[in-house]
Amino acid sequence: MSKPNENSSLFDLWNESEAFLNNSLSNKRNLLEFYELLGQRPFKLKKGFIDFWIPIFLIAKKEDYALFHSSGGFVPFLTEDTIDLIHKKPQDFLIKSYDVSGLKVNLLESYKELVQIGDSNSKGTQSTFLSIFGNFLKFQRGLNKYTLKTDKLSTKATKLREAIMTSRDPEDALFNLFPSALGYHALAIKEDIEVLNSFTNHIQDAIREIRNAYDELLNRVEKVIVSSFYCESLDFEIYKAEIQSKIGEINPLALGKVQSIFYKRLISPLDDRISWLKSVADVALGKGLEGLLDEEEPLLMTTIKNLSLGLIKAAEIRNFNKNSDIGKMYSIRFFGESGEFVDNKLVVNTDTTKEFISIKKKISETISKLDELKRKELLVELLSTEMKI
Repeated sequence: MSKPNENSSLFDLWNESEAFLNNSLSNKRNLLEFYELLGQRPFKLKKGFIDFWIPIFLIAKKEDYALFHSSGGFVPFLTEDTIDLIHKKPQDFLIKSYDVSGLKVNLLESYKELVQIGDSNSKGTQSTFLSIFGNFLKFQRGLNKYTLKTDKLSTKATKLREAIMTSRDPEDALFNLFPSALGYHALAIKEDIEVLNSFTNHIQDAIREIRNAYDELLNRVEKVIVSSFYCESLDFEIYKAEIQSKIGEINPLALGKVQSIFYKRLISPLDDRISWLKSVADVALGKGLEGLLDEEEPLLMTTIKNLSLGLIKAAEIRNFNKNSDIGKMYSIRFFGESGEFVDNKLVVNTDTTKEFISIKKKISETISKLDELKRKELLVELLSTEMKI
């Protein structure tokens, strides 16, 4: 809808509506004021017509203002749902127009290139910077919980992320908050191509770093899985096949609950690297990897190593026991106060001498006189002495 001509009965109404927008320059106005204005003299419009006119006008002028919800902040897109909410509760919405004549065109052009907004998608400077800000919000809303909280980012990436998350006004965000977050405090008032190019490069790097934060976490998880199973390749298809071959002898029914789920995730037919890594890490973490806190990462990596070692040992023991007639193998790891540990494999023979049976009986009868805790203390002390811990 374009501006009606002077002969139209809507000409004065259009001008009054535009005047309301112009009066919202730099200061937000509640949309309820717009409704009340049209219900008063000289127009005294009926409520039914006002409910029809205001959404039509807002759609026609959508390039010329920013809309805000009183509690939800900037509204980047005027959807049917938004119009319905405006119709029901106009008092919940604020409108603000901008004087774009003084905005730095070069800075806007840099933002346009950054968020890939072309001239064909905009209808002027004001529409452009509103669209740019909308793209930043879209970027932020697409980030998962881990990326929104992690401190494993550079200072500039962290500050930019916080500026995007806390920004409430498009003009203030693009020309003040975002440049200031990267240390370019006078960028909006100083025309310097070299400084502008430097800012563009830094904000590109920061956005790239934020976007890749979760991928970097997956890379760290991948390295731990690969090293835990002693794989030689970092190629997903190769190391996945290698892991599955190493734990192929395992009897799934003999595994504990967590080990069983971990095993099933490792041998799952998922052929997407990211999905497979996430599914494995989720088991070790006990929740979705996207919800990982930085403080939980060391524990996650340790748990992956321990679960992996458990499966390696289970496969080794299963392979031995399946092919052995002399007894069952057990794998033992003992830690001393130095933090160092000793691994040992013991085979409990099924075919033993009478002397061994006699000694075993005597030991059993002797230690049975102790309570359970003391029996364990004695056996551990004897075994640690034998293993030289």
